[in-house]
Amino acid sequence: SPPNMAMLLRLMVWALLPAVLSAGSSAGVGKTSERRLKISQRDLPVPPALEALMASPFVSQVAGARAPAKGQQPLFAWVQKQAGVSNVMVSRGATTTQVTSFAEDNATALTSLSLSEDGRLAFFVRQSVDGGNPLYLARPPLPVLMVVETTAGSSVPVAIAENAFLAVGGGGVYGPDQVAFARGASAYACNATDLLLAVRAGTSLPEALSSTGCSDPLFTLQDDQGGPSQLVWSPDGQQLAFANDRGDHGFVGVWSRSRPDRLRFVAPSFDTDVQPAWSPDGTRLAFLRLHEVDDDHGRFVRTPFSILVADVHSDPGTPNPPAVEIHRDDTEGYPTTYGYGNRLLLWVDDSSVVFPSETTGFLHVLAVKVDAPFVAVDLLGSLRCEAQDFVVGPAGTSSVLVANNCDEVDSRGVWQVDTRSGNATVLVRGRIDAVAGVATPGYGMAVSGTSIAYLATSVNVSATVEVRSPNGQTVSLTVPRPQRSRSLPPMVTPQLVTFPSSDGTYTIHAQYFRPLATTTTAASNSAKVPGVIFTHGGPRRQMYAAFHYDEAYALLYGLNQYLSGTLGMAVLSVNYRRGIGYGKAFRECDACGKWGGREYLDVVSGQQWLAAQPSVDAHHVGIHGLSYGGLNTLQALARNSDLFAAGVANAPVFNWITQGRFDRDETLTYAAPQPRLAIGLGPPANLATPRWRHNVDENTQLAWDSSPASCIDNLTSPLLLIQGDSDRNVDIQESIGLLRSIETSNSSRLDGKPAGVVEHLMFPNEIHGLSLFSNQLQAAAHAAAFLHTHLAV
Repeated sequence: SPPNMAMLLRLMVWALLPAVLSAGSSAGVGKTSERRLKISQRDLPVPPALEALMASPFVSQVAGARAPAKGQQPLFAWVQKQAGVSNVMVSRGATTTQVTSFAEDNATALTSLSLSEDGRLAFFVRQSVDGGNPLYLARPPLPVLMVVETTAGSSVPVAIAENAFLAVGGGGVYGPDQVAFARGASAYACNATDLLLAVRAGTSLPEALSSTGCSDPLFTLQDDQGGPSQLVWSPDGQQLAFANDRGDHGFVGVWSRSRPDRLRFVAPSFDTDVQPAWSPDGTRLAFLRLHEVDDDHGRFVRTPFSILVADVHSDPGTPNPPAVEIHRDDTEGYPTTYGYGNRLLLWVDDSSVVFPSETTGFLHVLAVKVDAPFVAVDLLGSLRCEAQDFVVGPAGTSSVLVANNCDEVDSRGVWQVDTRSGNATVLVRGRIDAVAGVATPGYGMAVSGTSIAYLATSVNVSATVEVRSPNGQTVSLTVPRPQRSRSLPPMVTPQLVTFPSSDGTYTIHAQYFRPLATTTTAASNSAKVPGVIFTHGGPRRQMYAAFHYDEAYALLYGLNQYLSGTLGMAVLSVNYRRGIGYGKAFRECDACGKWGGREYLDVVSGQQWLAAQPSVDAHHVGIHGLSYGGLNTLQALARNSDLFAAGVANAPVFNWITQGRFDRDETLTYAAPQPRLAIGLGPPANLATPRWRHNVDENTQLAWDSSPASCIDNLTSPLLLIQGDSDRNVDIQESIGLLRSIETSNSSRLDGKPAGVVEHLMFPNEIHGLSLFSNQLQAAAHAAAFLHTHLAV
């Protein structure tokens, strides 16, 4: 009979880990004579230098008015967040104006920022971050769709609807004032000008909403068939396309003003249709069709996809308009992983669409002509680099703006690529000390008229919006720091370094924060300093030698700067495999995650590189990280307390078996992969074979062997555990299970070595990564103090 492949895989992976589960390893620094669980003090004084770094302005969601009024300068808008407070900023030329006046750190975010065509109105959703309630409000606020005029001082935001959601990217906004939004199973439309005039005339908001029709649904779907999403108006505002996710399949639908009592579903199938996009002339609708495929072991493999185009204009009475396939990819599949931009399918002109693809093994942007199907042109050619986001260029250019790492793999720059000639113009060259054109969740670039705007960061500048005019001139709209804010402390310029993974498979990239000579804790030039390994979460992320474009990782970059520049520690931020930027094989690596944990080899390699630096004390190296970085921290302490002297794990995965029940993208086969009312627990029909139970057992064993839980008795180094109990990404039961395992485990290791102290810090009603700025400060202050205490040389 054939060998047990799962067993062979486990043996192969863990045999490669140096010193893993070593019975003879020496106890790390800072050990205690008995295992103790300790609740950390909540109100720790926050060092001014750390607060200054973490209070740096953060910018997201750059939007542009595609057709500003004649004679008007291009208009751009973005969301600026500082010290927990978010506001909408607008710029015309070099003038920047704040058009909202929110002032409280209340764990709310402004999302789905969209501008009317002429830029006169800005729409956004104000909501609590990920449903948390860290202020313990008796009545937590619901998401609210709001509109505000962009003229300075002319208006305050007006609420359009509660519990409402606006499509990301502006597709729900048409013309000067029409906005479509989803609320539950219904879709609505509102004329914002009429609403604002009614409110300004003294009409109460409920009455104004009713009299203007803003509270009347356009259509309502069945309660058990999901709601509408990705709403996008046709260019003439007469039709509204939407996606309807029904769990294990989904449709693209169309509502029409000419026949408002009937919906149409375009070329329905048993697959999942998403991302409707109208051609500029409004006659055709393109969309993506995703074909999810599992292997026979129940492990998600890929998502082959097609691009279809339908004529929904010529015969509005057809209930199910047919669609024609113009592109199909059955090999690599559609790159739907989080961490990339959200622009998935765009029309460049009436004849061509652009979309991302990984047929080369790297994320590129492809263009295909509707009338010449199945002949796709790769806009990045044969380059071994990746696009992270893209947007259609200024009108009349047939170009696409592509944020990519083709100039520098550990950065991002912006190119403008002509889809007809394939010629590329470098607008912003990628540099090791700067990042441009990307944001979370996408939308780090925008177009207004003939001008282009993009988000940029650097080593010591957390947020800049750059505006480039057609003549190539660039205006930098540096976001000002409020007068009351502290000045930044000395900052380290991180060095880019590389080293081989310990299994020889990849070259691993990292940023080395070498402490400043004036802040090192060493008594002399010959003395050693402590070291700290940092690994990002995701894991589909990439860190840079500059402020990150994602808020959580911008804050963690600030923490790393504090550890190095102020506390004098040598910090190495490791871009381990499973991250983005280095190709699909790196991101979707074999035997990684719950299928073998091989990415931990790169963390060990990073520790070995850092410990080998002449100025670093190899016996005083710690580790910290959030989410997947927290998992790496637990792996390090549970498998290699001989290498890692202390660790801080924020919202970590502890046991892949339990975490699989909450991760819908990577479920184990004993949980419903796409639960909805019609599906109970158990395998999907294609996996319900006589081998299913065997596959479950095999996958469960592999997940266990890949988890810190399988060797937690070997944890001897001090650990600080941080998490909020409203975490929607990593369930709080992971941290509870970790602490219970420690409490009930043997009081010492199998080799008789003493066990380590575990401190824990709980934030009630908080989310993944924490949402209240004061809580983010506390978590960072505790992490810095813990590492400083337990790694002191």
